[in-house]
Amino acid sequence: MTWLLKYLFAAVTGNLNAVFDQLTQMIPMEKLPHLMIIYGLGFVLIWLCLYLMYRHVLKKSASLNLDSVELYETRFSMNEKLYLALIGAFSVLLSIISILLNFPMGAALAGWVYNLIWVITIVRVRKRKKQLQILLTDH
Repeated sequence: MTWLLKYLFAAVTGNLNAVFDQLTQMIPMEKLPHLMIIYGLGFVLIWLCLYLMYRHVLKKSASLNLDSVELYETRFSMNEKLYLALIGAFSVLLSIISILLNFPMGAALAGWVYNLIWVITIVRVRKRKKQLQILLTDH
């Protein structure tokens, strides 16, 4: 537990070199791509499960009596989960490539891939607002 406090203190105080040193002592650099693969696969599986749940709801939409707005929201959420799973899959792919090329720093790039979540979310939320306004005026 004390290692966690040391790590957090170093991170909060801005001593990034100490943070990096502590992390490399815990996890060797050559193992980072493997760690990113494990993380990425978990990320993908979680979002795929949620995607499949929304897909199931969409298949049952007639029996659930979903209106056009609810159908749109379900499709939007379903696609959002799929995009998130694809981001995780891309990260896993980059990690695998970094292992094959024997380039452990490729794991850092695989980690940065998750920043695409913000880009995709911003673009999709703007699109969603416009589409919802159209649906609500027709509704």
